[in-house]
Amino acid sequence: MIDITSFKSDDYYPLKEITRSSFQLNSFNVDAHLPSLLKGEVYFETLAKKAFTESSSSCLVARIKGKPAGYIIFGFDKKLSDFFGFKTASIMLLCVGDEYQGKGLGGELLNNAMSGLKLKDVRLTTVGTDSNNLSALSIYQKAGFSTRMIWGTYRFYPKFRKPKYPVRADVQNYSGEKGVEKLVRFCERPISFFKENKIQKRGLVKLRQDVYSSIENGIKKGHLGTMIARVSGTFYNKIVSFLTYEEETVIQEFFNSGSEKTKIYRINDLVVHKKHRGQGIATQMLSEFIHSTKDYHFMEIWASMDDWALINVISKCGFRLSHLSTVLHNFV
Repeated sequence: MIDITSFKSDDYYPLKEITRSSFQLNSFNVDAHLPSLLKGEVYFETLAKKAFTESSSSCLVARIKGKPAGYIIFGFDKKLSDFFGFKTASIMLLCVGDEYQGKGLGGELLNNAMSGLKLKDVRLTTVGTDSNNLSALSIYQKAGFSTRMIWGTYRFYPKFRKPKYPVRADVQNYSGEKGVEKLVRFCERPISFFKENKIQKRGLVKLRQDVYSSIENGIKKGHLGTMIARVSGTFYNKIVSFLTYEEETVIQEFFNSGSEKTKIYRINDLVVHKKHRGQGIATQMLSEFIHSTKDYHFMEIWASMDDWALINVISKCGFRLSHLSTVLHNFV
C-alpha cells in the first residue's frame, strides 16, 4: 500500500540515495564524455537541497511499508505569479526508486501535488524532464500537461578540435563600455513561458523586461563574464554583439578533488544586433571564447530546438548535442 505524507528530516538521506540511483537518463549520465559516477546525485545537490530550505517549496514522500520509495518537490514562484496575474508553480523533482518503478508511485505523487496546488488556486504549473524519459512524459501527459518547448544541451570539451573563424569584428573582454545595454533587448533565452499563448501579453512583457534587467545588471556588476564585439566604419565604432557566461560552481565540485580547479562554463547569451546578423560575428565571438578559455572540463550552451540560427552557430564552433529536455505546462 502506498502512503503519501509530507517530508520529514529523517527522509533526507534515503531520498538522496533514491535520487542518486534513479536518474539514469539525465544530461550527465547519458553524456559519454562524463564519468558515470555522477548519476542523479547532482540533481539532488543542486535542486533538492535548495528546495528544502525555501518556504515556498513543498515535498511529498511516497512510502511503502513505511520506507521512502519516491518523492516530489514542487513550489510557488511569487515573481512570475505577480507578472502573470495568477498563481504559478513548478515541479522541481519527481523521483521514484528503481525497485518501485512501474507501480504507479510517480502518478500518485504527481496527482497529490496537483490536487494540493489546485486547492491553492494555482493556474499554471510547469515541469521539465528528460526527453528520452518516456515513462515520465507519459505520467505528465496523463495529468494534463502539454509540451511547450524542447531545448538541447550542447557541450564542448577541450579535446574537441578548436574552430577556425573569419575575423569580422574586434572582440575583447567587457570592461564597462557603454552600448551593451542597447543590445540586451535582442536576447532570446529558451524560456517556455514565451511559448505559452494563454498568458496575457502584459505578463510576458513584464517577464521579458525582468530578464533584460537581470542580464544588464549581471553584465554591469560583473556577475556574468562578458565579451563584446565592435565593428568600425568611416564614421562609427560601435558594439554590435556580446557573449555572457558564468561558472557552474556547484557542478564543478563533482569533477574536482584535492587541489584540482578545473572549471565548467555555461554560456548564457550570444547576442548580435539585428543589422549585423548573418555576417559571422556570432561565430567569431563564440570561437574566440573557446580559444581564450583555459582549464575547463567542458562548456555548454542551452538552445531551444527551434532556434536554428543559434544551433547553426554553435554547431559550426564544434559544440555537440548531448541531451534533450522537454518543458511541459499544465494550465487550468
